Amino acid sequence: ILHFLVKNILQSKKSNGEIGNIYSTGLAMQALSVSQDYYQPTEWNCTETLNAAVTAIPGGTFDNPMAASQITPSLEGRTYLNSRGLNCSADQNTLPNYPTPSPPPVSNHSNITVSYRVTDGINHTFDNTIDVSVLEGSTFLNVMEKAQSMNSAEFSFTVQNSSFGPYVVSINGLTANNNDRTYWQLLNGTVPLIQGAGDYKPANGDKLVANFTTW
Repeated sequence: ILHFLVKNILQSKKSNGEIGNIYSTGLAMQALSVSQDYYQPTEWNCTETLNAAVTAIPGGTFDNPMAASQITPSLEGRTYLNSRGLNCSADQNTLPNYPTPSPPPVSNHSNITVSYRVTDGINHTFDNTIDVSVLEGSTFLNVMEKAQSMNSAEFSFTVQNSSFGPYVVSINGLTANNNDRTYWQLLNGTVPLIQGAGDYKPANGDKLVANFTTW
């Protein structure tokens, strides 16, 4: 079984070092670091994967606490299994000496305008689009809130808190259901987002979509 699981993880490697996507990379690194007996050294370049994770940090990729908690053990060469006997006072900085990232440019708090579309991709009962103006740095969730305030009849929604932040449960009364394998997929144009509604920050001109579909 372990051979099978490790093989599946290794098959998800990308050329840039990520395993699956940037958010699954932390847990994948932990798994591979404790299962070296089940793959050849040439099958995984740990340093390459570590570099991919560290490079993503300055961009806010791991601002979400759950995402940060999954990548942090690997940055210290550890796994969740080490937490039981962890002695924080004896901790040493074992990370490579990466250059300090430049601070992000100061925002002038200008507005951006995005297109926001909500569509029932299963039953095709509605397909509504609205242009929304929000402050630069706002999240997908902020766009949803603004759209709801502008037209609650077509853009009302509910969310549920999860360990990865707010999870979209319903839009226009159409509710995701695990038994039916339905959910609200978030996209920019035709590209599915790997961040949630509370983390993704759109750019001016983005075409945000919430599509009711199956998984």
